[in-house]
Amino acid sequence: MMLTELGPVPVAALPVQALKDHLRLGTGFADAALQEDLLADYLRGALAAIEGRIGKALISRDFKWALSDWRDAQAQALPLAPVTAILSLAMRRADGQADILPPSLYRLVPDMHRPRLEASASALPLPPAGGRIEITFTAGFGPDWADVPADLALAVLRLAAEYYETRHDSGARQAQGLPHAVVTLIERWRTVRLLGGGGCMKPVHLSRPLTLEVPLQTPDGMGGFTESWAALGTVWAEVTPGSGREAAGEEASLSAISFRITLRGAPQGAAQRPKVGQRLRDGGRIFAILAVTERDPAGRYLICFAREEIPA
Repeated sequence: MMLTELGPVPVAALPVQALKDHLRLGTGFADAALQEDLLADYLRGALAAIEGRIGKALISRDFKWALSDWRDAQAQALPLAPVTAILSLAMRRADGQADILPPSLYRLVPDMHRPRLEASASALPLPPAGGRIEITFTAGFGPDWADVPADLALAVLRLAAEYYETRHDSGARQAQGLPHAVVTLIERWRTVRLLGGGGCMKPVHLSRPLTLEVPLQTPDGMGGFTESWAALGTVWAEVTPGSGREAAGEEASLSAISFRITLRGAPQGAAQRPKVGQRLRDGGRIFAILAVTERDPAGRYLICFAREEIPA
């Protein structure tokens, strides 16, 4: 994963004068411009340190985040908050070419601590083989310094002032870390990360028993086979519907509806781990398994992307 800031904070948005007032610096001298450049650098450093500590962008600007795969196929937590707009979602192929996806496939779910990109239907689009996902978004409290919450604005001024006061002793400053007064001001804004950093995982409700079935082929005596299904066992699942479409069956018109079926994880090769080509049964309802993937990095749950076809 790599987060890139697409543009720096404009000098006009930096509170240079407020920092001069905070430090009680002299005014009217010939080298005032040089002093202001120095103060702007310390403000940028303080801004970066605090943004990195709390996971928030204070001044609005655009970012690009590249990742190899989704942490959750239905919703992906974004690395910064607050996010005000998703500018684009692209799939960059291994040859370097990028495909821009239509906004109808996803939506932004705003949150002050863990905003996320969420699928409009059953799942987010799969990344290309050997390629990556690129999300371009705008994050920040606003374009002006007045938009920054008062406690965070004060924390930046205090930290920038600390940088200025100890500018001739940078080694000692780095060893000390952030001043206690600054840490106290920003503490309530820090992001608490859960579930290994995903932060957007929804609770799973395994409330529906499904029968996992495997296809069997039996010779019909005429050079062909008849297909039947054998039950492997019962799994508990959460079933979430997606979108519907009309499909042409072999002998009848079928209404195909996609589903996202979540169940408890199982290792590769285990009998209770569903495979493509198998199906899940709920009484008279049949869900054909199209793809299987882990829901989380630890493999606690699996997601089966399935299709239910009902004779029209």
